[in-house]
Amino acid sequence: MDGPVVGNIQYHQSAGDALELKITLEYGEDSKKYEVFLVDGPSHALATGFITIGALSTDANGAGSATLTVPLAALVAAPFHTGYLTCHVDMLASVGVLSAGSFTAGAINFFVCGGQRTLTSEEAVRFKVMSGEPTRAKN
Repeated sequence: MDGPVVGNIQYHQSAGDALELKITLEYGEDSKKYEVFLVDGPSHALATGFITIGALSTDANGAGSATLTVPLAALVAAPFHTGYLTCHVDMLASVGVLSAGSFTAGAINFFVCGGQRTLTSEEAVRFKVMSGEPTRAKN
């Protein structure tokens, strides 16, 4: 997962154990919307599954930013688990679509405590689990 540095991800866990990410992209494609995926596994080769956690849109210069929150309930559900996790973030136009480029950042390291609560039906739709990793998956 080598490549040029084209942005930055800052992350931390909130008091409620949600994962909060602040993503900035400096050199994306002009005026594009990228889906942001949290992928279980430190690299593409070791990915076990992923969820869509939001979107980032770029301006006419290819720059954009997004602040996204992944609630604890999504982090204790598949493909994730309780305990220490090493994940990565992928951004692309859509699952399996690399035409607008793809951006990857990792490793995102954090600890998930279990047993807090389960996903609501609305959250389950928002955080749909897919297997593999988004750069190779099909819709």
